[in-house]
Amino acid sequence: MANLIKIDNVEYDFDTLPEAIKAQLAHVRMVEVEIGRLQGQMAIHQTARASYVKLLQDELAKLVSSPAPVDKT
Repeated sequence: MANLIKIDNVEYDFDTLPEAIKAQLAHVRMVEVEIGRLQGQMAIHQTARASYVKLLQDELAKLVSSPAPVDKT
């Protein structure tokens, strides 16, 4: 059974492809994995940012709702 790979709607037998093409396919796959890893990191950072913004908003709300201290000097 052939080890088929589909590129641009054309199927190729991977085992018969030239080494230069196999190398390019490996690079594409490596980049796809890295993009996935970076997307995961972005999701983590966006979640952390949203948490920090919420904490900031909560602290600012406390500041607005409490009267300012009076300086009696």
